[in-house]
Amino acid sequence: MAISPTPATTTSDSKLTVDFFILPSNSKQADCYGSWRRQSALAIHHLPMGTIAAKILPWEAPSRETLLRTINAALDDGNVDDVLQAFANYKTLHGLPEPRVLDRMIVSLSYASSRRWLQRAFDMVLSVYQCNGNLLNCGSLMKLALALARDQMPIPASTVVRIILESGKLPDVDMLTMVYLHMVKSQVGSYLAADVLCETCECFLEQIGDRRQLKKLDPIKSNVTLFNMVLKSCVDFKCMIKAQRIMELMSLVGVVADVNTVAIASLVFEMVGQQVELVNMKRSIDSFASLPFIQHYLYFYGSLLNLHFKYNDMDAAAQLLVDLYRQQKPRAFVGDSVHKQGVIQIGSGNLKTGFRIMFDPIKVDKGFVLDTESQFGLLAVIDGNIRPSEKALAKFIVGCLKASKVRALSSFLITLHKEDLKGPSHSDVISACILMGWLHAAHDILDDLESAEIPVLICTYMSLLRAYEKENKPEEVNRFLQQIQKKAYTMADFHTNPSFTIKDVAKIVKDEMPLRNSSLLSSLVQEIEHYSSREHLTFEFNNSILFFCKANMMDDALSTYKRMREQNSGSERMRSSSLQTSALYYNP
Repeated sequence: MAISPTPATTTSDSKLTVDFFILPSNSKQADCYGSWRRQSALAIHHLPMGTIAAKILPWEAPSRETLLRTINAALDDGNVDDVLQAFANYKTLHGLPEPRVLDRMIVSLSYASSRRWLQRAFDMVLSVYQCNGNLLNCGSLMKLALALARDQMPIPASTVVRIILESGKLPDVDMLTMVYLHMVKSQVGSYLAADVLCETCECFLEQIGDRRQLKKLDPIKSNVTLFNMVLKSCVDFKCMIKAQRIMELMSLVGVVADVNTVAIASLVFEMVGQQVELVNMKRSIDSFASLPFIQHYLYFYGSLLNLHFKYNDMDAAAQLLVDLYRQQKPRAFVGDSVHKQGVIQIGSGNLKTGFRIMFDPIKVDKGFVLDTESQFGLLAVIDGNIRPSEKALAKFIVGCLKASKVRALSSFLITLHKEDLKGPSHSDVISACILMGWLHAAHDILDDLESAEIPVLICTYMSLLRAYEKENKPEEVNRFLQQIQKKAYTMADFHTNPSFTIKDVAKIVKDEMPLRNSSLLSSLVQEIEHYSSREHLTFEFNNSILFFCKANMMDDALSTYKRMREQNSGSERMRSSSLQTSALYYNP
């Protein structure tokens, strides 16, 4: 006897409960079954919406339309659990939904306040990408990446951006800038941002088949803020190799940099020890009629001066200090006749092997704010001009004396006097040397000043004489007495009194003020404590290692690294960082 398909149902509290259901066994039963399905569908249609969204009848697999309605209803109600559950059911039964549904789900989940839901959204994107990445929308993915970056989840955020790049699509550059803005707040985020920015530039460049397609570069080419932000984070977190790669890509993409880029590039060159690049940049900057935004050039001049000190290149340091004292108050640019672009040269000047970034000296992107305080404390802006600080002068004096280059110090003082430049007086420098106990250096400076016919106060001579006497150096005292005697011939009292002697000279200066501790003296004491005569060796080794790594000559790089360790040059941190980072980046 055939059993009619009559499911027993009871209604209690407006809820439908299915007790059992017997499948039809023949065609006649199948007809009854189809009729019953239509009736049950009408009955279910009149149930409350919350019931149909929350319950799936167990006697049948939910249809596409049912699950899509469930997803949409859950999205409207903000019920993330139901959204993800319905999506999982849909994927199991019917595969992936259409892009419109996925797009709405990703956007809605991107606005979730819980980090757990953001992670679930990211997991969902990964699962979709593994099945069919073409269903994902670039716009919704960027919104998810921004939400992840804002919540300080840099690894998922960078992965989402990479999914966009791997699909051959170009992300919205403004959105990408916002993503990087949050990523660079942490060290991990900064490293990932640098990696993804490099990949983004390479993705843009790969789509350029010929010059007619160069317009594709315009979105990223015009966004210098994006590059400045990531470059500065590389400097902050000491990721120098990535910073150099980003600068190379800026050259390839054709980004026109601004003054902020000049400052950041200067820090990169200084930290890597690329003195030649900074010297080349100075030639470009010196060609400008004047420098607006003079505060922003503190980084450049400070980096160059600091690198001269680290390489013990006191002649170059002296010339740079003189150039800074020669600077006049900047004048405003007038029209385009004096408006020219500068050059940041990276590597060789040969265009086939080197890279060149053009920068606008009167352009400062308001979207990026760079601290204009001096990075090294060597320079300061005074009356609109960059002037060396006493710390810079102290480093210069100590460097000259330790490197036995007193003549460079003397030439510096002579130039300041002859050109009437506002700098340290030679008397102050000599007095500071005397107080530091550098008597022979003070004597050599006096001799050089005399040879250049630069007048020196007689009290300075007497201070050095008393210092010789205090140190019990009779030979130096006798020779210096003769020198003072010659000096006395130039004094008016000597010509009016033929019996004028050295004792009379002492009487004339008996009321002189004793040598006092000055701020320059304090700076000298601090610099002598931190002076390292071998620091330049570290930079020379690092530059050699970096060169070999870029050329993929790892055997030579390792050999240089071993020699560095054998000579024990520099700190362990500096010795290890250059090779390891370079090898990881350049060695395939």
